[in-house]
Amino acid sequence: MDYEYYEPDDDFWDFDELTPAVTYADAVQQLTTLASLRSDLRVEWSGGRGPRGDARLVFLNKSGDTILRTRFRSATDLPAARQLVEQIRPIPEHRALWIESEDVIEAWLAGPRDETIYALSRQLRPKLKRRVHFDGRPVVDDVYGLLNSTGLLIVEDKRSQGGGARTLRIAGVGDSLLVAYAGSRRGELQGVSLKLGGFSVADLSEALEALESYGSSYLHTLASSLDLPVRLWSPAYKQVPAARATSRSKIRFPSRRHDPIPAELYGAANTPGRDALEKYIKYYQVLEYYFPRAASSYSASIGKSGNQGTTPSGKQLSVERGQIEALLRLAVQPRQLEGFFYGSDVLAVASNSSTIVDVTTLEKDINGQPKPGFDYQYAVAMRIYGIRCRIVHAKEPGMSGKRTSQPLLPFSREARNLQADIQLVRFVAERVMDYWATPLP
Repeated sequence: MDYEYYEPDDDFWDFDELTPAVTYADAVQQLTTLASLRSDLRVEWSGGRGPRGDARLVFLNKSGDTILRTRFRSATDLPAARQLVEQIRPIPEHRALWIESEDVIEAWLAGPRDETIYALSRQLRPKLKRRVHFDGRPVVDDVYGLLNSTGLLIVEDKRSQGGGARTLRIAGVGDSLLVAYAGSRRGELQGVSLKLGGFSVADLSEALEALESYGSSYLHTLASSLDLPVRLWSPAYKQVPAARATSRSKIRFPSRRHDPIPAELYGAANTPGRDALEKYIKYYQVLEYYFPRAASSYSASIGKSGNQGTTPSGKQLSVERGQIEALLRLAVQPRQLEGFFYGSDVLAVASNSSTIVDVTTLEKDINGQPKPGFDYQYAVAMRIYGIRCRIVHAKEPGMSGKRTSQPLLPFSREARNLQADIQLVRFVAERVMDYWATPLP
């Protein structure tokens, strides 16, 4: 249990931001004073700090029931939080906000970020070819800039009479949305939003109706015409934990011991200058280190000894294919794999049999997301092992009397497509190392 202690005026903010102009306690007091002018909002704070002690902004419906409760993390978020308290009404059904004074409705959209940015980039550069990684390309920087300024794919209702014309656009996720639904602003774009402008509605129910009617129709048009994979968020969607994002700035004193040999192999894989095949093999060696341990542990779990027994797919634990399957079934849970695949381009690559041939392909649903009921533990294990074999083995095809795959060559098209699978084997390596990490005294 974490027993960290925080003073009431302690505060936390990104190092690249300016120091907050006021203390955290002063910021909470300002918000409390503003909230007292509303009957549907209150600020709760007992004077503590930290994940459990920070102030909460609590929004209520007409019956007095809580509809949204969000954490106020830092005084650096005060401008966005003030706007939230002064003039915004939340629509939590769709992670949306109604800014009554501006006739604006803004909703944080659901959908895979990478595919969304790619589809938007194609609107600026129609001949843009798909690449596994395109972050850092000028056109992507242009997309981010436009999302956070004017927006993209703007449509206007020419029939609007009086006042401003009604518009719909795709935009970046604004600070108020982030504070309302993520608890804090973020240093980088976390997704995209749908912004409805010029919609003069009388109350929250009409705002919800406008969002669902006009917003859904607009997004359907984008999906059918431009393959833009976004939709209004709904609490009915299956909630799958996302892959853990490694923070390079939050380095903490170690509390768990990782085995030194796989730790060294993992570090070697990150060495600048390594080609894709070298990176892949180093991450694979992290997994290979644990093969005997996985076989023994899995045998014990089914009442066998040593490496006796078989996996659910029928593979013997005495062979490597059985051992890597056992490793995945022990150390990586299905929901972890699903969470890793959600919102990334890895599944799109791994489900395409022509990207890297002669290896196991993964399945996806019609929306390009993880397919319910599919055994990702087994399929990921076999895909990782299959790619390893194509890198390591270079026997002349056909000379052994049986069919063998062509070796995966360093400068081939397949090697250029290997980045998504490097992400996958790295993710599995991290989970495996964490699984067998032991507490430090």
